[in-house]
Amino acid sequence: MAGAVALSLVAAACGGGGGGGSHASSATKQFHSAVYGYTLSHPAAWSEVAATKLLQDGQPPATGGDATDILAVNASRKVGDITLPALVIGGQRVAPTVTIDRWASDVGSTVSFMKSCAQPDGREAVTVGREQAMLLRYDDCPKGSGLFHFWVAVVHRGVGYHIVWFDQKSNEATDRAAFDKVLKSVVFNG
Repeated sequence: MAGAVALSLVAAACGGGGGGGSHASSATKQFHSAVYGYTLSHPAAWSEVAATKLLQDGQPPATGGDATDILAVNASRKVGDITLPALVIGGQRVAPTVTIDRWASDVGSTVSFMKSCAQPDGREAVTVGREQAMLLRYDDCPKGSGLFHFWVAVVHRGVGYHIVWFDQKSNEATDRAAFDKVLKSVVFNG
């Protein structure tokens, strides 16, 4: 698509055990994505795996390729090695005229494709990097997995972002505060 890059900030935690306490500390460190041009703060105990390329048009922001930044206690390209929760960040090209409503719809389609979760259980307007954004909440996704997802759609200068956090359902309340802290720290470079 013309011109802009859709960045997928996907807070994704899949596969590992543990969770819950991996973000309990208030200590943070910064991560700068050279590929996607943003900076954010995340729990200091987390490690990082940086993207080396953009997602291709229509490619979902999965952990297995080289097109996502992954932040977690045990950040890894192997989903089974990641300790919950984690943040996965990637991007793809979109038209520069894409609105937040359109992007949120596209994000919902991506979640449906990736996770077979047809509809979010909740929607909430949020702000990310001074931009209007939409948080889509999935309480059990994939169905029966015991995982929840916070999946945010945001557009900045023709760039669409996915920001998705998932973890064990039992950690949803404490994870929301940690996720909100990450969202508030996002700075788009340029």
